[in-house]
Amino acid sequence: MFIQYTFDLLLSILMVLLFALDTNTRVSATSLKSPKVTSIAWGSICVEGAKRCLKNAMCYPGGSKKWSKHGTRHRQGIALSDIDDLLDAGAQIIILSSGMDKRVHVQGETLKRLKELKSNNDIDEFEILPTKQAVMQYNELAEEEKLVGTLFHSTC
Repeated sequence: MFIQYTFDLLLSILMVLLFALDTNTRVSATSLKSPKVTSIAWGSICVEGAKRCLKNAMCYPGGSKKWSKHGTRHRQGIALSDIDDLLDAGAQIIILSSGMDKRVHVQGETLKRLKELKSNNDIDEFEILPTKQAVMQYNELAEEEKLVGTLFHSTC
């Protein structure tokens, strides 16, 4: 039992480190859990295991980090590179937050790619929801230990 626990812990650490290197190689996240959101308020999202709350967060199997690439610009919207980060972390279910007031857009090429991934069975599903609904759906899936990844925007 101790050996299995140690192995799982080392594997989890390795997977997080691989993701942190931001490689283009997709990693297997079968033993990693997506961290739950512990609180959400205007301008602040707190994630299990994070050192501090963030305005925008990316959560994925094995961890979370500040999300700041493109999604913080409402009109530009969520870009393909943001989705790639979630896929590289092993997410099979993608939930995108459209913001508290639904002002964050999803780029057309990003939406097209998500539809292709779903139709090719490369991902199980994807959803675009207002932030509070996205948090509820994400936490439910994380509780079920699904390989879920998300981008949360806590304002607009």
